[in-house]
Amino acid sequence: MKTAFRRVLLSLLLIPLIPAYSQDYSLFGQIEMEGTYSGDLESQLSVEADHSLDYENFSFRMRHKLSLDEQETPEHQLNEAYISWYTIPELTITTGKQRLPWGRGTAFFPTDTLHPSHTREDVEGFTGLSAVYNPNLRVQINSAVDFSAPLEAAAGSSENSDFYTSLKYASYVSFTAGTADIALSGVYRNGETLRPGAGISLDAWGFILSSEAAVEMAGGNVYPDPTALSFNKADTPLMLVSGGIRKTHIPESLPDLSLTAACEYLYAGTGYSESERKRYVELAALGVEPDGTLPTLGRQYVFILAGVELLNSFSLELAATAGLPDYSALYSAELKLLTIPGVDLSAGAEVPTGSSDSEFGLMKALYGDYRINLGTTIYF
Repeated sequence: MKTAFRRVLLSLLLIPLIPAYSQDYSLFGQIEMEGTYSGDLESQLSVEADHSLDYENFSFRMRHKLSLDEQETPEHQLNEAYISWYTIPELTITTGKQRLPWGRGTAFFPTDTLHPSHTREDVEGFTGLSAVYNPNLRVQINSAVDFSAPLEAAAGSSENSDFYTSLKYASYVSFTAGTADIALSGVYRNGETLRPGAGISLDAWGFILSSEAAVEMAGGNVYPDPTALSFNKADTPLMLVSGGIRKTHIPESLPDLSLTAACEYLYAGTGYSESERKRYVELAALGVEPDGTLPTLGRQYVFILAGVELLNSFSLELAATAGLPDYSALYSAELKLLTIPGVDLSAGAEVPTGSSDSEFGLMKALYGDYRINLGTTIYF
């Protein structure tokens, strides 16, 4: 284990030798040791590094992760690797593998039409070209061209379709009007998707009210048919709508303490393309009934969050995501100790509930009735 870890760490630390002539280079990251118990004990060691190389008119950033499982098999994951050009102060052009977290929600982000499976934890990202234009402090205009599909086709064994028809184009415009933050978005790929979206968030006496919606216009897909191998086409546009409220309170007498609460609703009708819902097909296939029928996955969700954090002491977060049609839910809790500078100690648990043919109940077949996580994160 020690030998494999040294190799992982050495691979990450060799990269700083490359930008020896750079104007400004920085390296930071984290080493994470995690153990998970759900009937069987599993452990993992990972090292994540974030490299930034800055010049006067451009910069390079790479964020990647190396992981070791119990068999000491290294696995490398490249999260981001891109170059940004600062042509004028208001415009930034970026090319490479990147992430653009669009949306105004807490747990659901319908206006993030470029990343439909955007979650609270992360954004899956894309490989392509993007531009961000800030004409003033109130307006931001984003545009992106996603090259992922043609690149995957060229690298794989599948027949490479026409390059330009395989591209995905997306845009996102946000602007403020008083206390309201308004966003308009859209994504287009020939023959697959045409999905406009809109959202708004409003600060009302310290409460953040948000609502987002997107509509799949290009023959969006409903949930999988009983064969679990294909999708039924919808004859009408399908909606993806969310709405929620969140509040963060910092007592005047305890400025180091913050209290957070949030509640958000999602109607998924569904608005996702076939490729974007592939993982749901794989999950649902576990719940095929003896007669060959497949339960319908939930289309309405509610997310609830409650959290408390005391600066340099601890943080506690309780969350629940419920699928309303099938009465299933996923409950989670995480406690972090923040008393040691540069080190986080964490303990958490996840409990799925619901029948064996429900969306979150199906998780029991994968992870068991519960999961307990213990972890240590060292920042550098």
